[in-house]
Amino acid sequence: MRDVTPRRRLRLAGLILLMAGLLGMATCLLPANEPDDAATYALTDSKRARHTLERFGGKAAVLMDDFNRWFAGLWQGRQLFCTLGVLVVGIAWVCFRVARHL
Repeated sequence: MRDVTPRRRLRLAGLILLMAGLLGMATCLLPANEPDDAATYALTDSKRARHTLERFGGKAAVLMDDFNRWFAGLWQGRQLFCTLGVLVVGIAWVCFRVARHL
């Protein structure tokens, strides 16, 4: 039986992770629907709501609200496809780099 070195294991893990991630990305892209702009508009998107938020919490509260909306948007629809792609490729790249330095 052949010895499997840690370098080979990491390369194999990176390759398996990359293939599984790409397959997962493809499966999440197929049913991804983009919501209508009219359906996504809420009362919290109005100028009055932003003004009230800034009045009570300051500019930091408005920035945090914008950040929270952006981050929540990464896990829906087509953005989920891109987010998974970046994560999978990044983690596989780390596996390959660590295997190279072993």
